Amino acid sequence: MASRIVITRPLPGDPVGLLAEAGLDDAWVNPDDASLSRAALLEVIRGTAAVIATPAETRVDAEFLDAAGPTLRIVANYAVGFDNVDLAETARRHVLVTNTPDAVTECTADIAWLLVLGAARRVPEAHRALAGGTWPGVGPLQLLGRRLVEKTL
Repeated sequence: MASRIVITRPLPGDPVGLLAEAGLDDAWVNPDDASLSRAALLEVIRGTAAVIATPAETRVDAEFLDAAGPTLRIVANYAVGFDNVDLAETARRHVLVTNTPDAVTECTADIAWLLVLGAARRVPEAHRALAGGTWPGVGPLQLLGRRLVEKTL
């Protein structure tokens, strides 16, 4: 039975090392932090047992499953959702699909606060003025923005 694992993009940490520690030492990782072409993806997954996929470029459909062949047992989606996966087709072929439902929850909240603070304090305008060479220097009324002290979101 095939044990090859394909990882469609480089991932944080050392996934290949973790797989090797678990006794799974036949892993291929896309060496470039860029999408594989569809043709290259379909070629590299042939005969594999598992694919760790990033959804931006990896559409898991009948064509993908045909290319992987009957040895494919799992598609682990490196994403919160699985909109890129044909769940009916994977179920029909008995291919397990997983995702990472809480992987970016806290990071998304952090970014929301970043955007709130940036908008309130007029950061984009200040950056454009500074980068464009039009910032006149510190002034009492310069880009005051809104204070968020004692505000409720």
